[in-house]
Parts: sequence; C-alpha cells; structure tokens
Amino acid sequence: MRKDILRILSVSLLAAGMAAAQAQIQQTNPVPGTPTTPAEGAAVAPAPATTALPGPIVAEPAAAKPAQEAPPAKPKVPSKPTYRGKLGALDRTALTLTVKLKDKTRTFQITSETRFTKGGKPAIMSDGVVDEQVTVVAKPAKKGKLQVAESVRFGGKAAGAKSSQEDKKTEVKDVPK
Repeated sequence: MRKDILRILSVSLLAAGMAAAQAQIQQTNPVPGTPTTPAEGAAVAPAPATTALPGPIVAEPAAAKPAQEAPPAKPKVPSKPTYRGKLGALDRTALTLTVKLKDKTRTFQITSETRFTKGGKPAIMSDGVVDEQVTVVAKPAKKGKLQVAESVRFGGKAAGAKSSQEDKKTEVKDVPK
C-alpha cells in the first residue's frame, strides 16, 4: 500500500512540475494573436508560485520560436598595399629601396623585420639588381614618414613555380629490360 501511495504521489508531483513548466513557457513565449497586456480596468491575477522540480522540460516546436538574427558581418580588414615595378635603387646606408612604377617612383624604408626573397628562396638586400622586376608589400605610411617594406620579392615568378605548359610536358623514358 505504501508503494502505491508513493507512486501516486510521484506521478502527481511530476504532473504538477510539467504543468508549471508549460505555464512558464507560455509566459515567456506568448501565442501570436493573444494580448500580452491586460485591457484597461481588467483585474490582473497574480502569477502562480512555482517551485523547481526535477524532470524533463518539453521545448516548443521550432516553428514557434522567433527567427534569430544573422550575426553581424565582420569588418573588412584593408589589405596591405602591394607595389610592382622595377628596382630603381638600393641604399644600404640609409636602408631604403626605390621602386620605379609606371607613372612615378616610391621609396620604402627597410627594417630588421623586412623579408627578402628571390626565386622563391630567402635572399638579402644586396641580392637585388637595378632594373630587375620587384614586388614590395608595405605597411600603410604614417604621416610624414616613408612606408616600411614588410616583404620584398626580387624577380618575376618564383623559380620553383612552373608554367601551365611545363606541367603538361612529361618525358617518357625507355626502361631497360
């Protein structure tokens, strides 16, 4: 008999907890078309007191949930200026590099952070040859100062890069039997 009473009591508590959870869900997510504020002069009933009970909480269907806003777009980070032209001059004492562009020349400051490459391999400043093709990636200039070169690539394409025609060529060698 005690077992029966305990079963009835636990089922009753479970039902009461589910009813309280349903009431709480309806308060936080009202049904569309029903007024959310009482009319003027209407009596307002106090909210029922509920206690937290362990047990499953039933969620509403996905269609009843409000649509979530898309996350805000990340601001675009401006790319670093890249200059392609011919090497005009290298000044090892002033640590500057001059590039001849189509319509003008630009001078860049060289620092210990500047990285040089030639033919796809690491190089040094003195590896540059005047009138050689050069590509410079620089930091934006501060007012009244030269742009600082972050990387300098001497020459055209990297030596390790193959053209599409070279990729298509394959040699077939006779294998001795």
